[in-house]
Amino acid sequence: MESILGKKYSAWDGAINIIPTPKKNGRIYSKLILSQEAISFGEKQSERIERLLAYVTHQTNIPKIRGLITPETILQKSLKRRLEKLKTSKGLAENDLSEENTLLWEENETLTNSLSRHKAKLEQEALEKEYLQEKLNEKEIEIQRQKYKHSAEARKSKPQTTQQPALDTLIELTIRDTPPSARECLDYISEAYQDRVLVLDSAQRSAEEHSLFENGKRLLHLLHRLCTTFYEALVTKGDNEARKVFSSDEYSATESKSTQNNSTAKSRRTFMYNEQKLVMLRHLKIGKADDKRLTIRVYFEWLPDEQIIVIGHCGEHLPVISH
Repeated sequence: MESILGKKYSAWDGAINIIPTPKKNGRIYSKLILSQEAISFGEKQSERIERLLAYVTHQTNIPKIRGLITPETILQKSLKRRLEKLKTSKGLAENDLSEENTLLWEENETLTNSLSRHKAKLEQEALEKEYLQEKLNEKEIEIQRQKYKHSAEARKSKPQTTQQPALDTLIELTIRDTPPSARECLDYISEAYQDRVLVLDSAQRSAEEHSLFENGKRLLHLLHRLCTTFYEALVTKGDNEARKVFSSDEYSATESKSTQNNSTAKSRRTFMYNEQKLVMLRHLKIGKADDKRLTIRVYFEWLPDEQIIVIGHCGEHLPVISH
């Protein structure tokens, strides 16, 4: 499948890949549903198929469902008018009472049908919300794709040599009384090593959210080594030699099998780069406790074809199966 369709439009390990018709601009945005997500659609196979078909059809159904005039609404108004007419008439006969009971029964049935329709409408609105979220994600992916495309072109145009660090920034961060924040550390290496490291927006956000971290000088030291001795060892000697740059307390090359096999834990370590999902298991680490003042994790991946380190997370300790 992958050899014919390519990785983007393929599916494996029980996953489902929905490939819609091209957009007006000619692009095709597929939707990959992982096996664990598909299982959560329902206990029965019929429930799962129904949910899957809803994904397939909601793009065309949503525009058409707007503005519908429901039969139940029209019938309900008609029944109310007839009931009001009977109630205001004097001297109801036995036949009239029988007719009134029939009308009440019909109105009850109509209301039941209306309730079912409202429930279906709520489900449709939920699908519409998900559809709009998908459109938003597509736009964000396209923006990131263009951003990374320009960044990659800029890096390729530069000779792959070590840049001189931004000395003024480095000196200011190291000699001032207050330690640098996680975000300031990322900003520094982004400026100093543009041809070696790329910091994703997700890493910047996680760093900003981890503002309580107090050991910024040690983090800056680790990131500096990541972009210098570690990077140079990767390029010239390979991964086995590069990992010796850090101690076992500072660096992990992967995660446990249980964490890798858990869909939730894996998704927290998956980041978008150049319109592709990139799983990051390598990470720098400071601290082992849950105290945000003392603990931080930096998740990254090495892309040998591009000769660049991509950082996706710089913040809280991500969840693992054992904790």
